[in-house]
Amino acid sequence: MALLGLAVAAAAWFALGVRAAHDQDAVSALVNSHTSLTAAQANAAEVKIADAQTLNPDESLLALHAQIEFNAGHAATAERLAKTLVRRAPRDVDSWVTLAVLTRRGDPAANALAIAKVHQLAPPVSSTP
Repeated sequence: MALLGLAVAAAAWFALGVRAAHDQDAVSALVNSHTSLTAAQANAAEVKIADAQTLNPDESLLALHAQIEFNAGHAATAERLAKTLVRRAPRDVDSWVTLAVLTRRGDPAANALAIAKVHQLAPPVSSTP
């Protein structure tokens, strides 16, 4: 009987994980296909991200949330989320790229720092041997 309960719990956990991955993919597609989001689109995306974060605390979801905020016209919130992202993952080049992109127009100092960190963590590779 305990084995059956464990199997049911594992199946439920798997189903929730599949749903979270589906939600993350749907939000990624929305963000990648729109340079701006309506309030309704942003709210729906934020709900899906919050649901996905319940099972997956991956930093990519925080980056996606920052992109949603930016595309919804909330640059200050997007920047705050991106700064949280680099604090949580200071050696992750993608986190710094996210900060660089989101601060390009609004915060020159944060943008310069982010670009410098990107070059430090992933220096350009010379094309000559």
